[in-house]
Amino acid sequence: MLFVEIEGNHHRYTRSREQIIRCNQSIGARLIPQGWYWTGQSSRPYEIRSIFPGQVIFDGARAEQDHWIYHWIYLGRRITMGEVVHVGTIVTVEDDVLPMREFYAERASGFRMRNLKVVLRFPRSEEPKKVEACKWPGVVSSRGAEILPSVRTVNNDGTVDFVIVANSPKRRSRYGFRWE
Repeated sequence: MLFVEIEGNHHRYTRSREQIIRCNQSIGARLIPQGWYWTGQSSRPYEIRSIFPGQVIFDGARAEQDHWIYHWIYLGRRITMGEVVHVGTIVTVEDDVLPMREFYAERASGFRMRNLKVVLRFPRSEEPKKVEACKWPGVVSSRGAEILPSVRTVNNDGTVDFVIVANSPKRRSRYGFRWE
């Protein structure tokens, strides 16, 4: 989920990502990769923390040339075949130097997924005029996006959510939203 809110003359972005992972092979995985696409620029480093106690975050600490920021969740042990683990991170960043382009996308991170749920949230008073759910076949761009149906929900806490669910998402595709 990405929560976008105005902070003075710029925006604050809080991205939370939770995954339920089922180990289908005896590979002894210890690290779970995560990444997200950040096109803005901040005067301060972003903050990242684990949602679940005992999980350590190894962080790339900066965006690469392709705008992806990578980090890994270290479980402190091997995952055994058939085991199910819950992992997650929360990243908070502000675009006070260079504004973030108005889109948010998630991808399967190289793993086979059953479902990918993407949520975009705004304070109700800051809801954009137009929000489109999209599937991009590769790199996120204005061309090549397939428009998807989404659900808009007004929440009791004064926020509004836009939600899409991709069943059996394609590994190289990105799913998310663009807004104006």
